[in-house]
Parts: sequence; structure tokens; C-alpha cells
Amino acid sequence: MTFKNYLLSRGFSTATSESYSKSLLQYTVWTESNQIETEQSTYNEVISYVQHLKNKAIKQRTVQLHMNSLRHYFDWVAKRQLRNDNPTLNINIKGIKRRKLYNIIDKPTLEKIYHGYDIGNLEKQEDENIAKRNKIILGLIIYQGLGTLELNRLEVNDVKLREGKIFVKSSRRSNERTLKLEAHQVLDVMEYTLKIRAELVAENPKGTEQLLITKGTGNHLQNAI
Repeated sequence: MTFKNYLLSRGFSTATSESYSKSLLQYTVWTESNQIETEQSTYNEVISYVQHLKNKAIKQRTVQLHMNSLRHYFDWVAKRQLRNDNPTLNINIKGIKRRKLYNIIDKPTLEKIYHGYDIGNLEKQEDENIAKRNKIILGLIIYQGLGTLELNRLEVNDVKLREGKIFVKSSRRSNERTLKLEAHQVLDVMEYTLKIRAELVAENPKGTEQLLITKGTGNHLQNAI
């Protein structure tokens, strides 16, 4: 598997994969010119490369993009068992303005939103099923911190009911992980997985293993969220 294909398998876009591959090529040219073995680069050698980029008056944010590329590259090298560490992990590029987050909702308020989600006595079973699905989505956002893309990519087999956990595939922004479900989520997820999802599929067959089924003909949850 090439580095580019590795990135694609991790969920990166074609454009990002090509950009990171070009960045790696630049690093490879630099290591060869300095008689450094690329795959076995040390922390100090990577730092020297950072200084090399800065000496060329490259913007800090662009330097950070080069480091992002190398971070994934050395992860790939480690997965191929060619080394057991990543020399870029403790390298942070200073001088980059970070976005500030405002109006953060605290945990008690989030839990109040979840427990206050009222399914109620809906007249149609279809609407009740959708409401219960929505509560599953709400719980995964609040307690497991999942985003829209991660919710869309969940499949039935990702739910580990016996363990009370859910598996989340890797994406271009995050690693794969297995997350614990809260006790009060487990029963709702179980009911949805074993009963409600089947009823939604029966109403509108989609031929997909996607966990969270939409009401319409498409498979994307954007409108539902």
C-alpha cells in the first residue's frame, strides 16, 4: 500500500492525500540531500527540517501542514513495523492563531437536553420510530462526541451490545476508537438496533448496513441532525 492509498483508506479526501504525498516528497528530497534515512528520521532531524522550512520564509500554518503530513507518514511507517515510534508527536508549531470556541454548553445542560427529549404519544408508529432514532443520535452527539460524518458512517455491526460499546471508524480528522455507551443509552440503542431500525427499513428499503436510517430515499443524516 502506498502512502497515498493509506491516507485514502483512513478517510482522507483525494485532494488532501495528494497534498500530503507532495509534502512527503519534499521531505524525502531534503532527507536524501542531507544523507538521512527518511523512514528512520529522528526527532532532531525532523526539527532540522522545520528550521529548514522556516529559513525559506514559509508561513507557520504551511509548516504545520507539512508536520501533519509527516505525522501521518510516520504512523504509516509504524503500522508497517519499520519503527515503533513517531518522531513528530511532540512537535508543535507556534505562532498559529487558534479558533476560540464560545458559548460552550456545560455537561448538566447537555444531559438536561437529552433527558428532556420527549418522544411523547405520537399518532403514527413511523413518527415514533423517527423520534426514537433522533434520541439515539442526540445521545451519540452528547455522550460520545460524534460528528455528522461519523454518525453517517456507523454500521449495524459497529454496535457492541454485550459490551455496551460502539466502534467508530477512523476519518481524516480522527483515529478509530471504541467508546463506552452510558447505561441509560444501552437499552435505547438495543431497542433501535433490534426492532426500530428493521421497521424503518421495511418502510423504505435501502439495501445498506448503515445504522441510522433516514426517513427519505437518501442515506445522509444532515437534515435529520
